[in-house]
Amino acid sequence: MLFGRGQVLVVAVLAGLLLAPAYLGAEALELPGWVEKIDFSGTIEVEAFYTEADPEGESATEESDIVLATVELSLVVPICDWITGEAVWLFEEGDSDSGEFDIALIRLGNEEIHPVYFEAGRFYPPFGASESQFITGPVGEELGEIRETAARLGALLGPVDLSVTAFNGDVGETGEDDDHIGDVVLAISAGHEFDGFAVCGGAAYITNLADSDALTEELAVADEVEDKVWGVNFWASVSYDAFGFLAEYVGATDDFGAGDLDFTGGEKAKPESWNFEGRWDATDRLTLAAKYETGNDLFGFQPEERYGACGSYVLYEGDLGALTLSLEALRDDFENGDEATSATSQLVFEF
Repeated sequence: MLFGRGQVLVVAVLAGLLLAPAYLGAEALELPGWVEKIDFSGTIEVEAFYTEADPEGESATEESDIVLATVELSLVVPICDWITGEAVWLFEEGDSDSGEFDIALIRLGNEEIHPVYFEAGRFYPPFGASESQFITGPVGEELGEIRETAARLGALLGPVDLSVTAFNGDVGETGEDDDHIGDVVLAISAGHEFDGFAVCGGAAYITNLADSDALTEELAVADEVEDKVWGVNFWASVSYDAFGFLAEYVGATDDFGAGDLDFTGGEKAKPESWNFEGRWDATDRLTLAAKYETGNDLFGFQPEERYGACGSYVLYEGDLGALTLSLEALRDDFENGDEATSATSQLVFEF
């Protein structure tokens, strides 16, 4: 069941308050001032895919399916000019039988008043740019994406965003009493526009890469590593007119122990990945993209090489929302000799 009764009631009331004027006319219903400040949005993603896997030394297999990839509802409520609450409810078919709150945080700050801001709650610390044009997330996102209940202190200094995030990660060192707030993400990003160019980039460090959501599930011993290994992320993007380019690196700064990661087969490993993407906005509605990814010490966990193409076309865009169709083709080559080819189509409804 996607929604409980209480969730259905809240969503229905909010949707009615926010969307009714579009049908009744602005003069037919005058909303209270506080309602107009609420930002309520949502996304529905339906995907159809075909995959052909060719494991090393085994017969090839084929798979296809249609899935409700994402249902996301976002609510942002500013109660004054420097206090904001945000909650994002997320359902992804196959990950769980019911949805959950993907993000729930309180933000204190207003850059127009003061550069310093503070966030606390459940969110994704800023490790990785994750700005891919593709339906399938890059390998670096699998290596580095983290969601934690944390606190973040930052400052917006002109075009520069500098922050430190602290949390109590799930993964500790073997034999250590490590149930404390001792994990940190340091991040900096900046952007600038000039003469038609838009340039931005950033860097981040995490004190325990094993705390990433994907690597935590791949540990040989649950919630334990021999020694914590720092992770590092660098990314940069540039765009001019209808063209754009993104480069990103995510990786470990040292080897994980031989018994740390289950997918290494008992070997030491220093997993890392590069992602390169180019984008062309062929028209106001059509975007075409191509990519190449490469990595090391990924074994059968993630592809060592990936390349492909993707196109997205906005079928409809209006005051209430948009509908977009995307098509993607990817080829994956793994370090252990496995190969895979996939084709995915995605229909995205946004309001």
